[in-house]
Amino acid sequence: MFPFLYWFINSVFTLATAMVLIYVAATWIFKPNSQILNILSRVAEPIIQPFRPIAAKLTQKGVMLDLSPVLAVIGLSIIWRVLMTVLYRLS
Repeated sequence: MFPFLYWFINSVFTLATAMVLIYVAATWIFKPNSQILNILSRVAEPIIQPFRPIAAKLTQKGVMLDLSPVLAVIGLSIIWRVLMTVLYRLS
């Protein structure tokens, strides 16, 4: 009943997840002031930012690892799954 909506939601969440993963990889490859990293940052940071406080609480014990991108991908996956379940039950 909602094939376009399924496709659209799936595409948006796939793109958002890919942008987060590409951004994480790019931070290891490019210099902090590179133009590519700035463009990726504008897209990925709004997705990652809500998870930074949670990641900070998880890494208070002195672990110097930013888990917020991992939490963002997990969060996107959960939201995607909930939306798909709701759409499935509505159709």
